[in-house]
Amino acid sequence: MRLYGAKQLRNYVDDRHTRHTESRDGICWSVNSTDRYAFVKIQGSDRQILAYYPENWSQTPEWLKRGNAVRISHCSGNQGRIELIGHGILVPTAVPGSTHVSTLSPGVSTGVAITLGCNLLGKPNNPGMSLMVRTGSFRVANSTFVLDAIAMNSSSLYRMGDGGKMNDIAAVKTIDAASTSAFRIDVLQVGTDLAVDVLKGTTFSGTATASTREAIAGGHVELGFVLVYPNMTAITQGDINHNFSIPESNQIFTSFSKTSIDTLDTSIDISFKVIDQYNNIVSKPGAGYFCTAKIISGSGSLVSGSTDSTAVEFYTNSVESLTYRKSTSDLDTIGTIFQFTAHLNYDLESVNHVMISTSTST
Repeated sequence: MRLYGAKQLRNYVDDRHTRHTESRDGICWSVNSTDRYAFVKIQGSDRQILAYYPENWSQTPEWLKRGNAVRISHCSGNQGRIELIGHGILVPTAVPGSTHVSTLSPGVSTGVAITLGCNLLGKPNNPGMSLMVRTGSFRVANSTFVLDAIAMNSSSLYRMGDGGKMNDIAAVKTIDAASTSAFRIDVLQVGTDLAVDVLKGTTFSGTATASTREAIAGGHVELGFVLVYPNMTAITQGDINHNFSIPESNQIFTSFSKTSIDTLDTSIDISFKVIDQYNNIVSKPGAGYFCTAKIISGSGSLVSGSTDSTAVEFYTNSVESLTYRKSTSDLDTIGTIFQFTAHLNYDLESVNHVMISTSTST
């Protein structure tokens, strides 16, 4: 018996599976970094498709810019959700009658796009409040402009030891010093005069529900932005295109007056604090965070206030000062291991293990 119907059904399913596309290329039409999504257009359609950031993205990648080719994917198990997954390969051609990015009017900030490079880089070898802009090209309406490399010499902001590649850096821009208590977002832009400008943002508090950014001037294209957080002293790559999030306690930080204890030493001072994702001290209403410190290997004792023991408990809202006292009969030649714990909330604890080695005085 021949089951022609089953064969036809199988061929139909195979054909539908072959034509089904899980991911495709598109052109980035606009980006909303605050709400974490972008509008994308694909080949054969003038409709703007809503594509979300993946949940694990903490910052906007440098390639996600208006006019760039991007790759989008249909999420399995979440019907109707589309996410951005990476660089695209092809920019779709314009649909007749559409407002494709290359036909937008000149002098309008939404009518520009970066076509190559021009991304922002931190200074890995000489970190500070300045960053580098890579060479590349950008488009304003139907005209293309090229950012060429600057000279690398000791009299400029761009020096041999900064970490940039020769003939790959178009500008080095300095960002104003950070506030001691407020955030801001500084935006970098470039215009048809090829000058790179820094638009200093308006400060806002850490309790703000939304961050504020300066608008790009007409005839200019955005190169990226920097999240300047309180007490910031150096820009890292992670601070570039990093979206603001409300500060919250997530770790503890301990520092020791010495990294090893000499046979002639009797004590070491210890500084303990609870910090947020921006490395600033976090306060908690009331008595503060409940913390513990104890010696889990080695001898000696810890001093907190009037308590002198191998394990101490305390509450802190700022910086807690502890002291490690070495035992007078200490024969340990390896060192002492400490455990520090902060109870940040009902579900989260942060634990640090620190070892202080023993050295011999000569």
